[in-house]
Amino acid sequence: MKVAIGPLSNDFGAVGRITKTISSYSKHEVVPFRPPYYNKFLTRFWKKTGVRLYDPYGFYLGHHILQKFDIIHFMNHPVYREVHFRPTNPRSKYVYRIPGLYTTYVKTNDKNYSFCKKLDEWMIESCRQSDAIIAGSNWWKNHLMNVYNLDSIVIKNGVSVKKWIMGNSKRFEKKYKIKSGFCLYAARLSPEKSPDFFVEVARQLPNIKFVMIGPHVTQNRVSAFIGKSLPDNVTCLGRLLGYDLLDCFSSSKVVIHELAQLGGNVVLEAMASKSIPLVSVESSGVRKGTDSLWFNPPSEGLYFQKGDIRDCVDNLIYAMQNPDIALRAYHRALSEYDWSHIIKKYDQLYDRIV
Repeated sequence: MKVAIGPLSNDFGAVGRITKTISSYSKHEVVPFRPPYYNKFLTRFWKKTGVRLYDPYGFYLGHHILQKFDIIHFMNHPVYREVHFRPTNPRSKYVYRIPGLYTTYVKTNDKNYSFCKKLDEWMIESCRQSDAIIAGSNWWKNHLMNVYNLDSIVIKNGVSVKKWIMGNSKRFEKKYKIKSGFCLYAARLSPEKSPDFFVEVARQLPNIKFVMIGPHVTQNRVSAFIGKSLPDNVTCLGRLLGYDLLDCFSSSKVVIHELAQLGGNVVLEAMASKSIPLVSVESSGVRKGTDSLWFNPPSEGLYFQKGDIRDCVDNLIYAMQNPDIALRAYHRALSEYDWSHIIKKYDQLYDRIV
């Protein structure tokens, strides 16, 4: 069986890493496909002017080249919408792993709100034409059904535990001159990731070291983003790759992460690195259970009420004083979320729909 998966436009983002991992682990021939390099310029033009220019090659790709595959597996928002248009009688089956909806966290006064709203609409439209839809949690599955009447199957995110446990804290300390045991922010610099909240938590705990990593996460950019200077206990390292990234996670004691209900890569990577996940949740998320947290609190990780600095500080102090949480989180990741387990569910889905 041959599966085309993508479009892969960012190898280092969460969706890109999942795409490449499915391709590597599946028992089937899973081949990532990419949009042409110039598509990013067409997207920028669209965001700036509101005018959407379609790429003829995208229609050829979706109607001819990809139809040679048994399954076309979409992984992200339909920025390259051309490949989402189906032929009248498609040969391929369609699978959509729906990552989340921008409009659940992008505010209406954001300059890109209209752009994000349109992508959400197109994604739901594409899902309605798919043979199978994948949701990352029971919470997300219920949301899709209740709001959009879309049925889906749950396949949670996975993590390569063997890879993430390879991090070396001594190597990190030697290279970056930062002592292990810090609190980590690992995300892009954008409002929904709440870098300003992370910095404010750091201000409350001057005796704890805080490290921030991610695309464009530098001292100057973070300071400009939040409109304040950074406290002395915050260090920004920008984007880390390869062993530097693994070493950073392994050196951290706690990883603070936003949007627990809409994603879990950073949470799982923290657990696999024997770091303690501390995630924000909405009050409604707690009432719906702990499915979206990826762990059982407080034994395997902790959560705080979104936006509540005092609650986050208290839980962070608790995490620092209870290092055994990290080991239990690691064993949960190894036993349930390792890709050796998760990939079987993708392969079963592929086998079922063809």
